[in-house]
Amino acid sequence: MDDETFAAVAIELVRREGSELRATWDHGVEHYVMQQVAEHQLRDNDPMPSLHTLKDWRLNSQKNFQRGVCSRLAKARQLEDKAQQIEETPVVEQGSMRNDDGSRSEHHEEAGERVRSRLGMH
Repeated sequence: MDDETFAAVAIELVRREGSELRATWDHGVEHYVMQQVAEHQLRDNDPMPSLHTLKDWRLNSQKNFQRGVCSRLAKARQLEDKAQQIEETPVVEQGSMRNDDGSRSEHHEEAGERVRSRLGMH
């Protein structure tokens, strides 16, 4: 990881989280419902659920989609904006945040914690 800066890692993590949100929430209710039903089948080890169970899963998934789609897509946009902001911010070289003996400085650890905190990664 010596070749990567905290900013590059942060950008990658933020973009990945935004992409995962979009993959789940940005393809409409039917796609979301299919994903959720498939996850139920895998999680419950039930590849052939009863019609009643299938109906319950579908209805609950539709409700969850309606409740969550706007906030999840807003979060995805927020993460994409955050990645762009980090990209455009000048970064101090990682090597300059080490002690003379090459060990990580307290400042280095605190900076990493601040980045993770700002990105909501705690």
